[in-house]
Amino acid sequence: MLNRILMAAVGTVAVAGLGYVATRKFKKDSPEELAVVAKEAIKPISKLQEVFEHDFNVIAEMVQYDPKWANGTGYFNGAMDVKLEKGHVAKSIDQHGRRIILVGTEHRTAVLFERYTAGRGAFVIVHNSDSALRNDLPNGNLDLETYQAFISKAIESRANA
Repeated sequence: MLNRILMAAVGTVAVAGLGYVATRKFKKDSPEELAVVAKEAIKPISKLQEVFEHDFNVIAEMVQYDPKWANGTGYFNGAMDVKLEKGHVAKSIDQHGRRIILVGTEHRTAVLFERYTAGRGAFVIVHNSDSALRNDLPNGNLDLETYQAFISKAIESRANA
């Protein structure tokens, strides 16, 4: 019984990869509780998120999202077949609101996107891309440096074409 009471009074929230414990002294779903939850949901924006959002907002061409792009695991393997010229950049948004940046390369289209729906996990950028691009886009989450280097190189390749 004591364990249940303690579990109801203590919530653990992850912010920017760090955990902290918040003690609550009010009823679940009360206005006070909802105010605390709303404050906890406001997370500082990482530099990667800031740069990604800026890039997404300045990309002019919007490509209609096609549900066939999804592979069932949250990735967009099918979007690699979108025909874009080398260095051409476009954007799309899936049915859950995740933002997608499409980059034309000499090895199919690279697909950079938010792994999680906004507010439902950490801000993480992942990708689908041809294996020939592994030096530029290694497996796993993209960090700021890798993301910026890839986008810059893609845009530069278009300027030099």
